[in-house]
Parts: sequence; structure tokens; C-alpha cells
Amino acid sequence: MNYTQLVVGKLDRQRCRFPFTRSSHGRPIQGRRNRGGYQLSARIYLPPNADPTKKLPLLVYYHGGGFIVESTFSPLYHKHLNHLVTQANVVAVSVNYRLAPEFPLPIAFEDSWRALKWIAEGKEEWIKEYADLKCVYLRGDGAGGNIAHNIAMRVGESEGFQFGRDVPELPRLWGVDPIGRETAEEFKKWLD
Repeated sequence: MNYTQLVVGKLDRQRCRFPFTRSSHGRPIQGRRNRGGYQLSARIYLPPNADPTKKLPLLVYYHGGGFIVESTFSPLYHKHLNHLVTQANVVAVSVNYRLAPEFPLPIAFEDSWRALKWIAEGKEEWIKEYADLKCVYLRGDGAGGNIAHNIAMRVGESEGFQFGRDVPELPRLWGVDPIGRETAEEFKKWLD
């Protein structure tokens, strides 16, 4: 049985044993140490036909999980990003961030910002060789969509931080006013 239980200031995350095999496309990378000695980590994905003579768009992906569960290394995200990279023909960097409640917000946003700055340096071999840092997209699901939205806003407000093109954002945020299909009766009940 998979469950989580809140225990005074800590979350007891029941460990699941998934069969996990590494893809030939994805690999973990080393990041920078930030305050407290925490090592940021990420996984880089290359499409099978990656060619260093032709730079590909870069997708920076932030995992979901309500800021308290999941990881860039979970089989769910590993499978999803392998498929996405192959279908979209992009290089992807899936960013891992520290989870609450052990590391309260805004730690997840700070880790994600540091990871984006590290990516923008373009010093990692696969990023330097295969990714076009002037064509960067941010994406995430759930909490990761929230992070992608906030990081995109921060990129827009930062001096000297350029990708050479607007960074599209794909947030999943809840608003006050219904939009699109949310105006239908079945969605209105959730607004009250």
C-alpha cells in the first residue's frame, strides 16, 4: 500500500519499490551545492537522434507532487520525459528540488532558480553540445507548473538573464474567475 502520513514537521514517505531501469537517453548530473551543503540534482534527456551539429530546443521540466512528494528520478517522470523528448525532439532537463515540510516553501522555488541559472551557464557537456539556450521552454505539472510560472516571471524581471526569446510558461494554477469550460455547471460548484 502506498501512503503518506504527516508526523510533526516531517513527512513519512512510504518507499515504493518500482522496477527502475535507466534509459540510454537520460542520466543524472551533478549540480552546485547551495546553502546547507545540499546538492542540486537533475536528469538530462536527449532524443535518440540527437546530433551535436544541430542544436535542439531545451525544455526545463519541474515535477509535480504538491511540493511534498515525487522526484525527477521517479519512474513516472522518467517514462514521461523519455517519451516527450523522443516525440518533441528536444533536450530536456528535469530539475529536482527539496520537498516540504522538511524544507518549507520557498525552498523549492530557490532550488529551481539555482538550477535554471546553472543550466543557463551551459557548462554541462550535453547542454553545451546539444541544447540551444536561445530556445528554452519551461514546463511542469501540478506544483511543477506553479514553479515554471514563477520562474518564468523571475526570468522576465532579472537583469542580465537572457535566453534570447520569451520563455513560454505552462502553469497549472487556480484562479478566482472561471475560464473556458469552467463556466459549465459541473465546474461552478467547485468555486463556492
